[in-house]
Amino acid sequence: MALLTRTDIKSLVENVEGPCVSIYMPAHPVAEIEKKQDQIRLRNLLRDARDRLLALGLKSREADLILQPAGPLLTDDDFWRHQRECLAIFASRNSYRHYRLPLSVNELLTVSDRFHVRPLLTLLTGDGSFYVLAISQKDLRLLLCTRYTACEIDLEDVPKAVVHLMEYDERERYKFVGYHPAAAPAVGRWAAAFHGQTMGMEHTKKEVLEHFQRVDRGINKMLAGERTPLVLAAVDYLHPIYREANTYPHLLEQGIQGNPEGVSCGELHRLGWAVAEPYFARKYREAVSRYEKTRGSARASGEIKDIVAAAYYGRVYSLFVALSQQCWGAFNPDTGEVKFSPDGQQPGAADLLDFAAAHTLINDGDVYVVKPEDVPENKVMAAVFRY
Repeated sequence: MALLTRTDIKSLVENVEGPCVSIYMPAHPVAEIEKKQDQIRLRNLLRDARDRLLALGLKSREADLILQPAGPLLTDDDFWRHQRECLAIFASRNSYRHYRLPLSVNELLTVSDRFHVRPLLTLLTGDGSFYVLAISQKDLRLLLCTRYTACEIDLEDVPKAVVHLMEYDERERYKFVGYHPAAAPAVGRWAAAFHGQTMGMEHTKKEVLEHFQRVDRGINKMLAGERTPLVLAAVDYLHPIYREANTYPHLLEQGIQGNPEGVSCGELHRLGWAVAEPYFARKYREAVSRYEKTRGSARASGEIKDIVAAAYYGRVYSLFVALSQQCWGAFNPDTGEVKFSPDGQQPGAADLLDFAAAHTLINDGDVYVVKPEDVPENKVMAAVFRY
């Protein structure tokens, strides 16, 4: 799976010429019957999108040109064999993108002046997405996880194997410098730690450190600008060496101890969530506490008009927004004025909750896309401002 980044979100939010078609649909990997059902579902969604474009006044040829890049997906069997839980498609006059994502979503189609990106934000924001970096002797894997899902990221420019640095089985290589089982339970076949001083051990550690520095450069290139926490999975003696090499600022202190070689994606996800969940719970409590302390002052608001303008101008420090709610309207960046659209998806209207969440994210604020009942004060959106 290709990695979704803040840069992708920014490109979907900025410099896009409407009308913009956003499609989210549940998808199913591999199974033939589900593959055919997904193809039929997408065909129907594209047909509905075309009808909405025509209703906005576009000519048939204009509508077809916008949706044309998605057409080949309908007959691409290989594409449907490699699905994730969600297929997201974004099409406009000057832009087309599609993503296969580890998201649990309800089917959604919007046609407006802007792309609808809020469901994507759960993969980039402070409410439960995290990475697991699994390092073994023969391989390196990076998983993007949410609370309920996980998928492997395609790695580019990241060196993988360390087998050439460890030519012998670790039991033999370190048996003269000391071997003992790790204190933490092993994930894979065994875990080890070494102590003592030998020329061979120091030489190997130096090589591994240099290798991890190359890995770190590749990981940082992929995750540039991200604030998503990273959980390290490796045999215990590799943890301090990787931490010495690491420059990614969101590597969590706790990790998964043990050899991840051959461990399933699902099991790494389970172990990673056990490490990440306390971190998320603490961050969420701190954000709620900050809102409660500033509520009633100029530093916090639950009013949509206040939040939309503040998000656009980069003033939002943290934002709580309901995942399933929508509020249609228009924002004038020249005047800061917000107008509501009671009739929903009308020309010139956008989902203001989606607009605020996207602009908070691209302006480096924290976004918590939560259940409606978890937004403070029973609002559809609530924010703490930077100033």
